[in-house]
Amino acid sequence: MADEKAKAVTKDSIVLAQTEYKGNSHFDTEDVKFIKDSDFYKEGDTDTVHPTVAAIFREKGLIK
Repeated sequence: MADEKAKAVTKDSIVLAQTEYKGNSHFDTEDVKFIKDSDFYKEGDTDTVHPTVAAIFREKGLIK
């Protein structure tokens, strides 16, 4: 597993995440739980993030 690479986040996936977001406020939040380790989070960590950030984490396979 150590040699697995995280999915690359492309410009298209970021635009898709922002396009799918139907809210209208930067105060919108989503609670997420990480299922894989990353540079800043460990498996099992939780955080509250903006829905577009959550979509990017999903795209990378870090959350469900």
